[in-house]
Amino acid sequence: MKMHTRISRKQLLITMSSTFAILSILVGAAAFGLFGKGSTTTHAAGLQQYTPGGTWVSLPDQKPLKPAVIGVAACPSNAVQYSSPNTMYNCHEIVYDGSAHPVWIREGRPKNPPTDGFGIAHIADHDLMLQSVEDVIESAQQPFQEMNGLLSGTTKYDYIAGYEDPNTHAVTLNVKVVEETAPFTDPIPRANNDQNEVGLVTAFCTGADGTEMDTCPDWVNVTIAQLLAQDNNMP
Repeated sequence: MKMHTRISRKQLLITMSSTFAILSILVGAAAFGLFGKGSTTTHAAGLQQYTPGGTWVSLPDQKPLKPAVIGVAACPSNAVQYSSPNTMYNCHEIVYDGSAHPVWIREGRPKNPPTDGFGIAHIADHDLMLQSVEDVIESAQQPFQEMNGLLSGTTKYDYIAGYEDPNTHAVTLNVKVVEETAPFTDPIPRANNDQNEVGLVTAFCTGADGTEMDTCPDWVNVTIAQLLAQDNNMP
C-alpha cells in the first residue's frame, strides 16, 4: 500500500507556535472578563471551553486520541483525474480509522448557499485543519453510525473527539467529522466510473450540549497537534 508523506508534527507545531502564544493571551483575557457581553464571538465563546492542561479523547469509548498505525493511503487513478471545473471530485487521500475502515478525502468545495460544501475545502469553512481531521478519524475504534446516507440503505459515520477538562474530566467541546459512504449522485463522477464513496462531507466543532459552532476556536488545531506530538515523544 502506497503511503503519503505527511508533515511532521514538529514542523506543524513550529508553524503554529505564534498562534498558541496569541491563544494564551486570549485565554487570560477571557478569564479576567475582558470580553464584553456584547462582543462575544464564536472564537471568544470557544475560549470559555478551554482549560490549559486538558486532553483530547475519542468518543464514545473516551480513550486518548492516538492515530492508528494504518495511516493514509493513495487514491486510485480513476479518482484523481478530474479537470476544471470538476476538480472538487478529485480524491486527495484515503484515511483509515482504527477498525481499518477507509474514509475518502476529496478536494471538495466550500459552502456557498444554496450549494452545500464537502471535503477539504468545506472543513476550512469551519477553521479545521486536515491534520486534525485525520487524527480524529485514525483514533476512532467505534464511530457513530447514522442510517441516513444519500442513497437508500447507505450509512453515514460520525467520528467524534472531545476535549476533556483536566479538573472535572468533563468534555467541554467536541470535534465532529462526518463521512458519507454512498457514491455521488452527480452524473460527472459516475460518468468517469468513480463510483466510490463521497467520503468526508464536513467537520466542525460543537459545545458539550451538541450546539454546532460556525467556526472552531484556534486552540483546537493547536492542542490536537501538541497532544499527539507529545505522544510521539517528539524531542
